[in-house]
Amino acid sequence: MDEVNHGNATGSADADFNTPLKRTFYETGMMLTSSAFKDEQNYHRTRMNRHQYWLHGYGTIAGMAVSLSHIPPSPEVTETVRILVHPGLGIDRLGREVLVDQTYCIDLNEWLASKDRDYLESFYDDSKQQLSLKITVSYKDCLTGYQPVLARKLNASTDAVQPERKQDSIDLQLSPYKTGDEHTDRVWPLHQQLEKQESLKKLLTDHEFSLYKNENNADKKKQLEQRARLLHAYQQDESQHLLNIQEMAQIFLSQITLKNITDLENVNPDPEFIDVNSLNRPFVNSRL
Repeated sequence: MDEVNHGNATGSADADFNTPLKRTFYETGMMLTSSAFKDEQNYHRTRMNRHQYWLHGYGTIAGMAVSLSHIPPSPEVTETVRILVHPGLGIDRLGREVLVDQTYCIDLNEWLASKDRDYLESFYDDSKQQLSLKITVSYKDCLTGYQPVLARKLNASTDAVQPERKQDSIDLQLSPYKTGDEHTDRVWPLHQQLEKQESLKKLLTDHEFSLYKNENNADKKKQLEQRARLLHAYQQDESQHLLNIQEMAQIFLSQITLKNITDLENVNPDPEFIDVNSLNRPFVNSRL
């Protein structure tokens, strides 16, 4: 669970918010190939992603609560602490819907046992004797229903079977927590937003900036500032080429703090000394 495997090649395509969309145009007598149907699906899918990215934002819509499950030790059973992610719905920073349809878990004991001391030391707070982790969820394509097809190569036995369906699924990831992982300053992560007055002065015309600067009504001035930010929010940021699509696809769910950790060679998580904070995650605005 440590590495995110999206199981598809749509990540970069989903991060493209500027290419005009093309939809399939059917005509009687036109020969259709599989690409026509894929393009039709991509058109509707991309429109929905862009709608959610621009108008709703990212984070939890509802649910996806995180809790702990403790299995006490016994002669037949090894003590285990599991992190549970319960059903819910969210939107990632690419505008994609992420549905957790049932309760999933990560075995915290196994995760810790798979890490060496150097890795754990990289995010260990010696003064507080604690490890801070984060749990995130990502969208993932799951190819199912393999069916026989016409082989495209001579004697290519594996080529004669292709997936019939592409099912929406998820990937859970447990990784070190860093301050700021729970949110981002960008409302639209792939596009720039203007927050400082100096930026407004640089981009607005002299007349527009004068109207903003000389406005005495606080509410009206705030409205003008918001409009100025929206006016230039679609401009492309040069740094977007450096953005990590894998990180953009993750929805932050919880910060998990393991306290009273004194031996990194043999970390045995005690549920009495584990804090789960899910209230600092981003939420999508709702009518509530």
